[in-house]
Amino acid sequence: MDNNEVREWLDAEWNDAIHAADTEPDPEIDALANSKVNSIRYALVTQMLGKIADPNRSLMTLQKRWKGRGMLAALPRQ
Repeated sequence: MDNNEVREWLDAEWNDAIHAADTEPDPEIDALANSKVNSIRYALVTQMLGKIADPNRSLMTLQKRWKGRGMLAALPRQ
């Protein structure tokens, strides 16, 4: 994308975000965003950023990859 295309894309995304703010929040998402558990709030932001980066990718990609494995098993071995 050149600078003009990026500017148009950012403007369109910003307008969508502003209009989305006019709607009532989903109660389940609102509960997650206001959770007292920090890891849930961090996971929510991480998932949102991932979806923004690649709208075609499922939000469950990491969960599917790690299914049945612990976090340590997912780390690269040296």
